[in-house]
Amino acid sequence: MSNQNNSEAQPSQVMGNIKQYAGMAEETIGNAIGSQEWTDAGKALQQEGVKEISEAKQAAEHAAPSKANANVNSVVGGAKEEVGNLVGHKGMTNSGAEQRQAGHNEYEAAKAGEYLEGAGDAVRGKVEGAVGKVVGDEQTQSRAQQIEQQGKQAMDLNQPK
Repeated sequence: MSNQNNSEAQPSQVMGNIKQYAGMAEETIGNAIGSQEWTDAGKALQQEGVKEISEAKQAAEHAAPSKANANVNSVVGGAKEEVGNLVGHKGMTNSGAEQRQAGHNEYEAAKAGEYLEGAGDAVRGKVEGAVGKVVGDEQTQSRAQQIEQQGKQAMDLNQPK
């Protein structure tokens, strides 16, 4: 039961995005109907969503696979495997091969995570751009287009094989 409570308390990028977009919609409706209460509540929900996204990203950085760490493991594992082969030490060869493969797997996992993050940014940019268009905010549209392009670039760089 405590695991369930812990997972509920952890920040989530998905929930943060939902809060942010719901807040945008609420603010837009509030502006359209002239309700300051709705407008303020929408802004507050957007800020809460942005904060949750930021916290979730920080938490993920500490636990997520890392390309840098993966490369180190691949190189060290490969070197260990080669040395094991040269000196005829099967244990070292196997250990090196396992470390190299773990590095490769971590690298692919990191790429997948960055691809998904890019896809999320691309979608977020599209949604923010649409909201900006609806409310006639060119600055929001411009910022949203940049976010969308950055997301697409991240996706291109981390395309699965």
